[in-house]
Amino acid sequence: TPVVTPSPTPVVTPSPTPTGDVGGATGTPTVTSTPTGGVGGATGTPSVTLPPTDTIGSTTGSTGDSWRLILLGMAGLLAVALLLTPTNVAVRATTRRR
Repeated sequence: TPVVTPSPTPVVTPSPTPTGDVGGATGTPTVTSTPTGGVGGATGTPSVTLPPTDTIGSTTGSTGDSWRLILLGMAGLLAVALLLTPTNVAVRATTRRR
């Protein structure tokens, strides 16, 4: 019979602890010139009054109920089509010949 030999257990060696310090920022910031200029004043009123941009309080009329009329018309067409479509009726002979 074959003999099984166990494999050797691997030995883990610890890694060395890093040494050192975190260095600080180096260099000097560059100085930029101070901006010149200023804020301009109001120039005047527009010659045309602009329209309002809100739509919450607007009264432009009804939103349209034509979809109900279209739906009613389609339902009527469907009803007419179903009523006027001929059906195939099986005719059974009720009288026998003797």
